[in-house]
Amino acid sequence: MSDDSIGKLVLHRRFFLYDNLSGRKVDATTQGKSTNPQLKDVAVVRWASYMELRIQLQKDDPSTPFDESFRLYPPYLVIQYGQQVATTIPSESRPVGAPDESMRYPVITFKATYCMDLTGYWYVTMILFIMLVIGMVIRFGIQVSMKNQARSTYSLQSSVVLADALGTIADFLFWGLIVMCGYWFIFYKLQGVVKVLLPIENPHSNFLAVFSVCIVAKSLQIGIIVHLQCNVDLFFIDWEKAKDSGEKREDAKSKEAELPNVSMWRSIMVANEWAEIQSERHTDIDFTLMFVLLFLAGIDYLYLSTPQPDIVDLSSGPTNAGLRFFVIAMWYATVIAIQMGYKLFTYRFLDDPLDTFVDMCQLANVSVFILDGPIHGYYLHGRSVHPNSDVNMRTMLVNHKAESDGNLPFRGLTQLGDVELKGASDLVFEMYLTQEIRSEYNEQFNVMMKQGESNTVRRGNTGGGLLAAAAASDLDASARAYHEINEYLQHNVIEPIQARGAAEICVPTWKQTLFGSPPTKVGQDAMLLRDNRRLFAGVIFYGIELDLAILDLLHLSAWDLASGNIFVGALITYIIAHGLKEVRKYRGKANIARKTLIDSKFLI
Repeated sequence: MSDDSIGKLVLHRRFFLYDNLSGRKVDATTQGKSTNPQLKDVAVVRWASYMELRIQLQKDDPSTPFDESFRLYPPYLVIQYGQQVATTIPSESRPVGAPDESMRYPVITFKATYCMDLTGYWYVTMILFIMLVIGMVIRFGIQVSMKNQARSTYSLQSSVVLADALGTIADFLFWGLIVMCGYWFIFYKLQGVVKVLLPIENPHSNFLAVFSVCIVAKSLQIGIIVHLQCNVDLFFIDWEKAKDSGEKREDAKSKEAELPNVSMWRSIMVANEWAEIQSERHTDIDFTLMFVLLFLAGIDYLYLSTPQPDIVDLSSGPTNAGLRFFVIAMWYATVIAIQMGYKLFTYRFLDDPLDTFVDMCQLANVSVFILDGPIHGYYLHGRSVHPNSDVNMRTMLVNHKAESDGNLPFRGLTQLGDVELKGASDLVFEMYLTQEIRSEYNEQFNVMMKQGESNTVRRGNTGGGLLAAAAASDLDASARAYHEINEYLQHNVIEPIQARGAAEICVPTWKQTLFGSPPTKVGQDAMLLRDNRRLFAGVIFYGIELDLAILDLLHLSAWDLASGNIFVGALITYIIAHGLKEVRKYRGKANIARKTLIDSKFLI
């Protein structure tokens, strides 16, 4: 029975456990026939099916020298009556477990409930909720304002605005739930003398409402983010120079199609590595769920959520939904924190997958050009300091020995050393294009896409790519469009910045770091900001690890609450997490094939 139903109770001084009198038939009730009607057989039986003894703590009165919070109001008994037609009651005894056992032996429930006046708590909760709403509006306004500035005259995508709005709502409500449930866990389970009691309603309607909005908003946000990640504009800039005069076709329609004789395998290798890391995460969902189940079910820490004001009492029993959510979140966060601590150590001293990918781009002499907005994106500089990267083993070893001996310039766009860079990145940059550059890129990209799509239709291949062409003229057109984009990005975007030197490459200010605001300087060329925080990971799963972890936690808690079984919740969470990963991997590969025209056959 909920707190809201208390006002509907009718107080009585007396009660009965069963009633077999008022449900009897009355015979000879016709007027004039008899003045003394006779009671016949029982037609309806009533009994007390649910009894709850409520004991309420008193409030402390500050005006008195006594602490009234240790005192109790006179308890009262809440009774709900059930009734049954007598003809449906079996006349003979029924064995235990029989289908109609409850028809003869109905279930009677009795429990004792300790409660307190929570008016002050709900008042504070309302203030907290208002503050959360104000925080949501401020954060969402800042996000939209900064992204609107970054897009200049381009209008904001509705999907981006919707993802920001849903993410803001989900994040604020999630942390609000943690605070609310954490309050009950700390002040109820850790109290030495009982002065704080839980709400009677379990699960409370307010908890269910906030939790439902939170999980729906977070699920929709992740779905939109994955969709946006799978549709970013992507191109691999190959800096390798031809070793001979190149290849020339003598077809009548494409004599001008003279392409440099450069191997494509390095770009294919980089594309495969990008396809591999785009669905990877810092944490392992299998490891997380396994150890969460170990703590909660194996060691019985799930029973920390029983409504007993004792933190060391792990005896089994019914649990409180709010406490259960906090206990699951607490152990989930513990396992996540252990994994992140281990990964931070290995990334710092052993191997960082993002740094490894950038280093591999340097070895392959291939840069990565990413656009996640009309004029905003990221540039991963992969231009090698060696003359060529497509060389034999001996030449490669000689080149790397010369680099390790300090006989070659430093790696990076400006080729500055660690002393000059002062810890800033010279390989990864946040990028802002001009409208002219974006328009030119779109024009050439549309030509390449048009050729790729026509080739795909002609071959019936859904993967796309340069190898999808059936006719030599189509091959020439696609390859020429690919080569022109590669040359355009080299000569019109990257090399002008590189020629102006390090002074034209900015280090993000505190405002840009805190709010993500775009640079105020406007020029005719692209602008690069050193991506010291590796924001480019935001276009793959590595950059949304926290959002994915919160989503997994919400799914685990939701399905656990719905089924009442933590193993069922973990199983469904496992299926959802791996399904999302497979969708991201499949659609990500399709986007690489579509945007770079590297045939999907080469994406392993």
